[in-house]
Amino acid sequence: MNDKSNDKDAESDSTESAPSGERAWVKSIERQIAGTLSKVSTHNCCAKVCCGYRLPYTSEILRYGHDSDDPLPPKSQRYETDLLIYDEYTDGSGWIRRVVIECKLGRVTTHDALTYSTKAATHKHVHPYLRYGILIGAYGSALPPRRVRHGAYFDFMMVWADAKPSKEELSILRGVLPEEVHAGRLLQQLLTELVGCKLASAGSVGPRVRLGGTWPGGATESPRSVHHAVSFDCSAFNLTPAASDAGQRQ
Repeated sequence: MNDKSNDKDAESDSTESAPSGERAWVKSIERQIAGTLSKVSTHNCCAKVCCGYRLPYTSEILRYGHDSDDPLPPKSQRYETDLLIYDEYTDGSGWIRRVVIECKLGRVTTHDALTYSTKAATHKHVHPYLRYGILIGAYGSALPPRRVRHGAYFDFMMVWADAKPSKEELSILRGVLPEEVHAGRLLQQLLTELVGCKLASAGSVGPRVRLGGTWPGGATESPRSVHHAVSFDCSAFNLTPAASDAGQRQ
């Protein structure tokens, strides 16, 4: 991904710029998680992270070609995101969005929670395999139930007691992000490739709330670290060729 600015034919919704202190905080997070993404890089794609990318949330078809069923290039509108994790294909064929992390430092209002959740929903309309989370720093306490309730479109929510994470808090974030990248890849495969999906149980698919206990790698939450998180359980998927669809792609 060489150019992280908007395409010339795309519009961008102007949103309130983050305070300079918050921008510096987001950049520090970018540096702290960049190395972790090597765990999910493969022979054909390299996982990377960037700040401030303006991600399309609409893709509007305004015209079709003459005597053709094919649409002309759609018009896009974009929202700026704080952190974007993406796969860059090693053969030079392009790149694809995987995980967005919205970052908020300090106080989070009901309006903030609703705005971020709406952004997540609109971005997922255009990128149905995109994973979306929010990280709140210097919050100092657990998220109240109403904040959790308003985060319906987040796949994970994390809280740090201070702006600078503890070793435990950073370890938990570094453990969650590879899971989310993997989840996005599986979702894309389910939506675009000829595979079958078997569910281990209905309850194991969809957002999974973790309010306590042990996280991947043995890390355990403390009362003042990560107070709420939602992640997608991909273990329920068994990706196999769908016999009934052999030779076809739906």
